[in-house]
Amino acid sequence: MYGASYIWSRNGEQIAAIGYSIMNIDEDRKRMILEYNWRKEPVKYTVELEGVTTNLGNGKRWYLICPHTGKRCMNLISPSGSRYFLHRSAFPHLMYDSQKRSKYARYLDDHFGIYYKIEKLEKELYTKYRKEHYRRRPTPLVKKLTKLRRRAVSYL
Repeated sequence: MYGASYIWSRNGEQIAAIGYSIMNIDEDRKRMILEYNWRKEPVKYTVELEGVTTNLGNGKRWYLICPHTGKRCMNLISPSGSRYFLHRSAFPHLMYDSQKRSKYARYLDDHFGIYYKIEKLEKELYTKYRKEHYRRRPTPLVKKLTKLRRRAVSYL
């Protein structure tokens, strides 16, 4: 059995903590027990873990099994107001940021967002210790910037 805990603090004051322990069931299955306080109430529940052999056959990738939906996933979330950590599909009201934006805002971002990306990358490139070339070859940042500039010119 393996266990640990994490503590979040702000300005030296603890704001949250979670503890977990993992038990082996068999070679391909484990069980994780989560313990934390939610609105001053103790919460304790189990999340199953499933090990799947990688496509290269050189190890396992461990997945969490959502206690609510039964879906296999890489991470569980707990949006504001939720008592448990669950798969994203357990919260049908959640939306991506892009879904909340108007069609016009998405249109503007599609057509002019590239110029903001170029500006941001140029600022990053000319910060201290950044180089345009390494061993007489352009760095990945310069390659990305060049690609974006070409795309921007094609829009004109």
